[in-house]
Amino acid sequence: MIVVPYASQRAAVKFLNDTRSRDHGLGLLRGPSLSGKTSIIRQFTASLPNAHAVAVVDGAGMEVTALLQRSEE
Repeated sequence: MIVVPYASQRAAVKFLNDTRSRDHGLGLLRGPSLSGKTSIIRQFTASLPNAHAVAVVDGAGMEVTALLQRSEE
């Protein structure tokens, strides 16, 4: 079980769970520096069964559009 104290963090965990439940789930979690993104991802991935594959891409300094276009190359 994941316990997250803030509504925005609970929403992020719900988003990650919803994304994981899709056949080809791809989610983009973004926010300002020091907002807890890495902590949420670490906590979330630690709760997954070993059969799940997770890739985390650090797009620091990239515009969202540029980051998504790069993933298509």
